[in-house]
Amino acid sequence: MEKPEPYIVHKGLDAIYVKESTICFIDGKNSNLYYRGYSIEDLAEKSSFEETSYLLLNGMLPDKKELSDFESLLKGNRDIPDNLKKIIQAFPKDGNT
Repeated sequence: MEKPEPYIVHKGLDAIYVKESTICFIDGKNSNLYYRGYSIEDLAEKSSFEETSYLLLNGMLPDKKELSDFESLLKGNRDIPDNLKKIIQAFPKDGNT
């Protein structure tokens, strides 16, 4: 059996090069970052986390119904299983005890 090639682990993004992305564009000369054509400043100021997430996943900002459906989908997947709730509730309320 052949020994697998060792993985090269780069620190941070050292030696990582991505030529093109359909999700983001970095304008290094002007210090601008764009997600799907929208400036990160505009998204941070005018869009919610859910709207920006939808944009990244679907390539466009959601309309009201799409956003409502997406928020419902996210909320429906936030439930904590009962056995995990029991474990969390068993922890002391005061971390100093």
